[in-house]
Amino acid sequence: MPWHIQILLLLYPLVLAAYLYIGWRLVRIQKQLWQTPTRKAFRRVLIPGLGLNLFPLFIISWFFWSKSPLFVVSARLHWQDFLLLFPFWWGLITVIEALPYFLVIDAVTWLAVYFGSERNRTNR
Repeated sequence: MPWHIQILLLLYPLVLAAYLYIGWRLVRIQKQLWQTPTRKAFRRVLIPGLGLNLFPLFIISWFFWSKSPLFVVSARLHWQDFLLLFPFWWGLITVIEALPYFLVIDAVTWLAVYFGSERNRTNR
């Protein structure tokens, strides 16, 4: 297996955690802003999320069941690049760019709840 695929699969649990966090936030946003039912909001986030994560799942299945070379090591573009590889990287870049904003929003919210609670006001 090529080294860049090994690195990708090694880091994939962290990427998956970031995807799950962003997905959880997007479901909460839909519920708060548009009063979307939980099941519908979950489906709206889950289906694109699965589509964006097909590439690592494909690589794992390819590693176990295929003896042919992986399309990623080819110099030509194939249909798999457009269906699996490019959406994965677009989604990864989007999640990495959105992650700091969501983390800051949650940190400010948690600090506001902690320092703004009634319990802390009475103890001062």
